[in-house]
Amino acid sequence: MLFISCWQFYTPNCAEKALRSGPQPNSSLIQKRLGHIEPILVASPNMPHPLPHSIEELKNAPSIASQMFSDWPLINSAGERHALNKDHQHISNDMNITLNLTKAGAGISLIPMSIVNTDLKKGELIRVLPEWRGQDREIYLVWPYRRSLSARASLFKDELMSFLEKQTWFHPTP
Repeated sequence: MLFISCWQFYTPNCAEKALRSGPQPNSSLIQKRLGHIEPILVASPNMPHPLPHSIEELKNAPSIASQMFSDWPLINSAGERHALNKDHQHISNDMNITLNLTKAGAGISLIPMSIVNTDLKKGELIRVLPEWRGQDREIYLVWPYRRSLSARASLFKDELMSFLEKQTWFHPTP
């Protein structure tokens, strides 16, 4: 089983199936949408810069981004959309680096709830502009088109869905 966000690293010989974030452009693969995870704006409670109280203030606040989340298309609880294109102080190709810089107080970041849930509960991170969130990150299970799932792979899919449905940060597909 692979966990990937970029399909170019997957070959059918290296895994029977893969878990993917984002839609699958490769038509030679079957994809099953499992649900989505919401990215949220977070910061350290000890961040030296004042926390923003509006999108306008967020534009000028220090920020950290992963390459996957360097553009910030935001949606609020009323359904309004705002594409926030800003220059980040740090951009990393590693979500853990983004998380650690955020926890160290280097700025605000947009990170999937699945990654920050525990840190929020422990008080190591706080939500910023909680009425705003990022665009949903769709989660797919993908496998080669001409291959049916083995009994083992099918059992794994069922166990994975059972686990995900119990997570407060996961929103399963109806």
